[in-house]
Amino acid sequence: MVINCDFSAQDANWNNCGNLVEAYTFETTYGGSNPTNRVAEIDHEPVTLCQNISGFIPGKIYQLKFKASRRTQTPTPATVGAIVKIDGGALLQTVTRTNTSFSLTDETFTFFATQTTHQLTFVPTAG
Repeated sequence: MVINCDFSAQDANWNNCGNLVEAYTFETTYGGSNPTNRVAEIDHEPVTLCQNISGFIPGKIYQLKFKASRRTQTPTPATVGAIVKIDGGALLQTVTRTNTSFSLTDETFTFFATQTTHQLTFVPTAG
């Protein structure tokens, strides 16, 4: 299993896929308690966050793991979500959150690599 490949955490090597990125800031901004943990906000605006990841072997199984939460400041709709895509037809899933307090909880998706380099994309859901 390849762990992390060329994936970069925090704000390193993320780009905005041609749109404005809302923020890369500390989780305390969104209602969390960790003053050093950095998060990216994906909002209702046309904000798409993406990163190219290389080192895959086509046909092999991989896991994508990340943590997600709903922000707790107002205004915040009751349900928020993001579409998680890995290009090349490898993955298309939707993550939703309805929590009323900031709580980064794990998400894990399994996918088959279809090419050696994939683009990981997070797109806000409607609403």
